[in-house]
Amino acid sequence: MTRLTLRYDDETYRITQTYWGNDDPEWADKQRDGETVTTTETTQQARTDALTNALNSVEAGTDYNPDTETAVGKLCYDPDADELYAEVKIQLLPDQS
Repeated sequence: MTRLTLRYDDETYRITQTYWGNDDPEWADKQRDGETVTTTETTQQARTDALTNALNSVEAGTDYNPDTETAVGKLCYDPDADELYAEVKIQLLPDQS
């Protein structure tokens, strides 16, 4: 386990900054409206697993077209459960013509 300090949006829970380590990052004391900074114990593997699971669920769906779209995972934090998870945003690929 390692300490993860993160800043997340209070409405969407999407993480905007992360820092892995046992000391505090310089930005931890800088408050922004609508965002919260917290520290939790977790592993790099938990982050990787959350993003992988989210992307795999998109690729298993029927509405996703990998020829014209790309799935972008965004790490999130649930303060009630004290856990990492991921959401996926689907973006159109740039026109290749």
